[in-house]
Amino acid sequence: MAKLGLTLVNRIRPTHHLQVKVGYGMSKYRFKCWGQENLSIDLAPSVTPDLDLTFNNSLIQELDHSFTKFLRTISLASLQVLDIAVSLNCTRVTAGVWLAFEDLKNLTTLRVEGQAIFTFLEALKKTYSLNVDASVESRYHTRPSFKSLRVLILQKWFFDPISMDELLTCLAARRCCGAVLQQLEITDSTFSGSDDTDIAEKLREIVKDVIWDVKIETTEPPC
Repeated sequence: MAKLGLTLVNRIRPTHHLQVKVGYGMSKYRFKCWGQENLSIDLAPSVTPDLDLTFNNSLIQELDHSFTKFLRTISLASLQVLDIAVSLNCTRVTAGVWLAFEDLKNLTTLRVEGQAIFTFLEALKKTYSLNVDASVESRYHTRPSFKSLRVLILQKWFFDPISMDELLTCLAARRCCGAVLQQLEITDSTFSGSDDTDIAEKLREIVKDVIWDVKIETTEPPC
């Protein structure tokens, strides 16, 4: 894998746009990257990627580990747009995958879809210390991960009040660290809990531009 990465890094332009799709049962990674600078998350089908690779676990043992090693061998320093999607029947994208991206200084736009959201949110909040009772001077003493992130898109997320509270706390803490999110989209998703119509407004208190397209599944109290 390392030899493959070193060979490719000498043949393709620095990556500005990267798309990763994880297929059925974590058995397949599809990896596309584009070298041209284009901050649009949705590229036209006519825009041909500089690189289009598929990794299958029938060929690679410990696919997740191998793919993470591959990511570390190619040039991601110029990456501006990252698009990661995981099928609903897949369980996760492991923490190692996010480690390849969390310190990138030019990564401003990120879309996460499906099951990948759960480990992404852990990665988003893990590199800072949050203590709401601490003094201002000692409250935040380490840098946040994904510090340059300005646009975050979450799609096909099935979440509950606990997950939303964690996201609100995380976004508020990042704002205090100087990692201000300018736009948040939560679309094609489902919220399971009480009929809380103020969720979007709570998000707008932290993020200036919020796009909210979420189905509410109300949990009725027992009789």
